[in-house]
Amino acid sequence: MADRKKLALLRDEVYMKLSHRHRANAKVKIAKKKLKDVNGGRPVSDREYEQVKAFWHPYGVVPRKYWFQLFWDGKESCDPRYIPDDMWVKDILPYYNNLMWGRAYTDKCAYDRLFPDLNRPRTIVCNSCGHYYDGSQHVISREEAMALCLKEECFIVKFATFSYGGKSIQVFDRGEVNEESVERLFREYKMNFIVQALVEQNEALAALNPTSLNTIRIISFFFREEVHILSSLLRIGGEGARVDNYASHGYACNIGPDGRLAEQAVNYQGWTDRHPRGYAFKDVTVPAYDKVIRVVKEEASRLPQLGIIGWDFGVDKDGEPVFIELNIFPGQNQRSGGPTFGDLTEEVLQDVFVEKSLKDAFS
Repeated sequence: MADRKKLALLRDEVYMKLSHRHRANAKVKIAKKKLKDVNGGRPVSDREYEQVKAFWHPYGVVPRKYWFQLFWDGKESCDPRYIPDDMWVKDILPYYNNLMWGRAYTDKCAYDRLFPDLNRPRTIVCNSCGHYYDGSQHVISREEAMALCLKEECFIVKFATFSYGGKSIQVFDRGEVNEESVERLFREYKMNFIVQALVEQNEALAALNPTSLNTIRIISFFFREEVHILSSLLRIGGEGARVDNYASHGYACNIGPDGRLAEQAVNYQGWTDRHPRGYAFKDVTVPAYDKVIRVVKEEASRLPQLGIIGWDFGVDKDGEPVFIELNIFPGQNQRSGGPTFGDLTEEVLQDVFVEKSLKDAFS
């Protein structure tokens, strides 16, 4: 039995390493494509690259030059502290996040139990491992699950695990909920999905794009007994879009400490200072931003197994944060926000590549 357990652990370890490598390779391909889109990025001289290598030398790492061609593009300073995206997914995230725990914490069907004190979208029905549950986590039949959906005028459905970028999300509006459409969604999603009531979002956020739930993405870092906020973005849907994701032609704009948006936002076409609806991003102040930050810091400190978390929050009509989901493989925000770890960079690199203080923490 002991040998079988060791074999299972070894298998999981090999699988995770292959998964990290696959993600790292994907990040490299994405970076090279982006460089082509920006005509090669910012030229990096041999002298500048030597300065980069000198900064990274104490940690036994030599980052590729193309990362700095990409991250320095449009910047006045040549900061060597930018974290290459392949290193982020292959070394940094697996070091600070216990990914076995992460699988459970990213299951949206479990949020009612994992985060009972957080304001969340109302669960109508969920399917976990082929079993149906109502909003009170009682086991129900498939027919009862369909009946609960048919009582609703509108709802949103998404996979409970491994969903990202707005993929596989469907919104059923008034007039679209009927026996045929519900039967079809149950057949298409099969298992591990959740059906939720739509959030009536804050009036100020709805004005930015009324057809999508516009959400706040926070990346938190639990480090040295303190929760740090690495970056904050407001994600806004494109004109007429039902989701706010960048991958679905949405916009992402940095949020300042006072809750005001930056001057420019980015979408799939590049940078812009205005939304198609006509308003300037810099004139927008995100409602309840201080409340969202407070909730994130409280919750992140309770999850020591997940040091780096991407949190998604909406804001409801009463101005209260609404927890949507968390992500244990959040992307970085360096092209617009600067080096991910900022003044913590040297401490983090020392911890990950030299001291390796968490080496045995997750074993």
